Amino acid sequence: MSEFYHASRPAPSRGDGAAGAPRGASGTRGRLGAMARFHARVGVRLALRILAPSLAILFALYFILRPEFFVYLAGVILGDSGPLARGAFAALTATVAARAAAARVCAGLGGWMRHLPSSAALTRRMAVLAIAVAEAPVIVILAGFAAVSARSASASLPADLAGFAALAPAAAIAAVRTRNRAPRAVLGFAGAALCASGRWLLLAAGLVLAVAAERIAGPVRGPKRKNSVFDGRHALGLPAAIARRAVGKAIAVPYLIGAAVLALAAAFLANNPLPPATAGAAARLGGALALTAFLAAASSLLAARRPPWPLERSWPRSARARVATDALLLSVPAAALLAPLAAVNPGAIPIVAALLPAAGLRAAAAVRLDRELRFGAWGLVLGEGALASAALTFTPWAAAILLAAAVPALELAARAERRQKVSRWLELHHLSAGDPLSWSEG
Repeated sequence: MSEFYHASRPAPSRGDGAAGAPRGASGTRGRLGAMARFHARVGVRLALRILAPSLAILFALYFILRPEFFVYLAGVILGDSGPLARGAFAALTATVAARAAAARVCAGLGGWMRHLPSSAALTRRMAVLAIAVAEAPVIVILAGFAAVSARSASASLPADLAGFAALAPAAAIAAVRTRNRAPRAVLGFAGAALCASGRWLLLAAGLVLAVAAERIAGPVRGPKRKNSVFDGRHALGLPAAIARRAVGKAIAVPYLIGAAVLALAAAFLANNPLPPATAGAAARLGGALALTAFLAAASSLLAARRPPWPLERSWPRSARARVATDALLLSVPAAALLAPLAAVNPGAIPIVAALLPAAGLRAAAAVRLDRELRFGAWGLVLGEGALASAALTFTPWAAAILLAAAVPALELAARAERRQKVSRWLELHHLSAGDPLSWSEG
């Protein structure tokens, strides 16, 4: 590729212009050849990644299902079905492989390759070349199916093989990421389906559609960056990213606890015929206790793995904003437990959901008070949540009181945040036995 980097440099010529023209033409062909070889090698590497699992699955099925099944399957898909049906099946299979390769090929087109002296059309065509080479293993498997099918054993085998050869670039055109996404994808997929139909006339029409799709396709675009709540573009970005990384897969433990409480409530209602009012009260109790158990476990987990940082008080964020962020990080995951509650009693969802604002803020305050409480954060959240759950069980209108209680809960949590000392040192306690840095003789 070194000769391609200097494509913008004029080709040296000695003597008159006629003598320099062939040298410049040969240099351009050499640069195009180097670029084509580079993208072909990219496609070969991707093909090796696609080939290994594809062949492994194929050989496993071959030995499990026996060759007779493959011959029968090939005859059903590529022999007995009509040309459009078999073409659509082959095009769908090739497009799936092409899209898997396009995600990797187009991801690297937004980096150092942008400064190469290459046009947008040439970059797109080289990307199509790499994708077409990458899906070659899938095309070979489809061609093998066509060869063993009863229909392809006749004189139509050349049309089948020619169609599968044209299927690779057509599917690559349909899968490459460009600006004109919809018309290019539709024309490319239609062209791929016609190419794999096994009819010469349809093959010619498919080539025309594939060329039209390539002509209307715009410049290749790289992977689109999705704005996530876990990046720095949002107010919750950094705290959410830190909390997610600190907690990690351990968030499954609070979910298991909450799901267990809901399962017990569902089992109680399923095995005890109750009046509608009593059944609704039991569902409210089970849902509220499930949310309380989740918030208690999640707040204790967050306090242990991401304790509050007193130095954060010096940042340009208010105490209310910090505790509100933690309340959202605790309440939003807890709201996922409302979905299985709908299978138990849908009418209990609005009343139980009214518990989340105040309970989430109290859980955020418990994270700040974890080291000062005798039973830690989970004791505070579980005790207060149990009382709130009982209130919702016997008096559903207590949901309005709980919603109004979110305001004083925010102030109490902000006060607990402000009381933290910036110079506070929280030592991690552990047993000295077995610690080589301790002075114990154990």
